[in-house]
Amino acid sequence: MEEKQKTDSRIDIRGLLTWTLTALFVVAADYISKCLVVKYLMDIGSVTVIPGIFDFTYLENRGAAFGMLADHPWVHTGISLAAVIGISVYLALNCRHKRSQWLNAAAGMMIGGGIGNLIDRLGQGYVVDFIETKFMKFAIFNVADSFVTVGAGILLVYVIISEIKTAKTPKSDG
Repeated sequence: MEEKQKTDSRIDIRGLLTWTLTALFVVAADYISKCLVVKYLMDIGSVTVIPGIFDFTYLENRGAAFGMLADHPWVHTGISLAAVIGISVYLALNCRHKRSQWLNAAAGMMIGGGIGNLIDRLGQGYVVDFIETKFMKFAIFNVADSFVTVGAGILLVYVIISEIKTAKTPKSDG
């Protein structure tokens, strides 16, 4: 699963394309889904998709996760912006390092999800959320949130597996 990290004079085009195209796909999917929700769901509020499993419920989230910090919009906007810029700059500055495609895809998911929600926050002052789970009590979320969560999960699994492999690798006394 882990590729050796190499540095040479060439840019890792494959890695660059993976995280960039993944981020663009996530931004587009998030934007399109939110446009459809605003157009078809804003006036009716909620529609059952799979009874007892999940609904689409229109919500204007002015806070961060679970509506926290609703009175301090610049806190979560600033944190999101810093994370998106930080991850993007790190990847761009280290574009000569070959990284795992899992790591590139995870970074693209987190960048794209962050940008998707930033577009809402900066453009309208709130994020459109609409996916509501009915089988468990959970916050209403959106496509961007889903990709950030999946990307973070992939990153966590990748780091754990990498650490296990590193711990199992015999150390040279060189």
